[in-house]
Amino acid sequence: NLFLRSGGISPVVDSFLIPTLSYIFQYNVIFMIFNLLPIPPLDGSKVIAALIPGDFEERLSSLDRFGFLFLIILIVSGWTNSVLFPLMNRTIFALRNLVELLF
Repeated sequence: NLFLRSGGISPVVDSFLIPTLSYIFQYNVIFMIFNLLPIPPLDGSKVIAALIPGDFEERLSSLDRFGFLFLIILIVSGWTNSVLFPLMNRTIFALRNLVELLF
């Protein structure tokens, strides 16, 4: 990290590549957290279904047809801005600190 900040590679890397990779990293974290929500069309619901007993799994799978409607309601209601984005920001901050420690 110190090598990159000191201009060790090239100005192109410092001005274009590093910020671009940072944005790609941030978007991947956002997609990861959003995909792990336990709402039926997303992967988080499949993780929950694997952890709960069979009869509850059947009840959860019966909600699959309402999943997209539920997602739209969450996005329109502002829940993503008030709950999900702070969680994403904290995760990105923690992962960035981890990467800086490693490199």
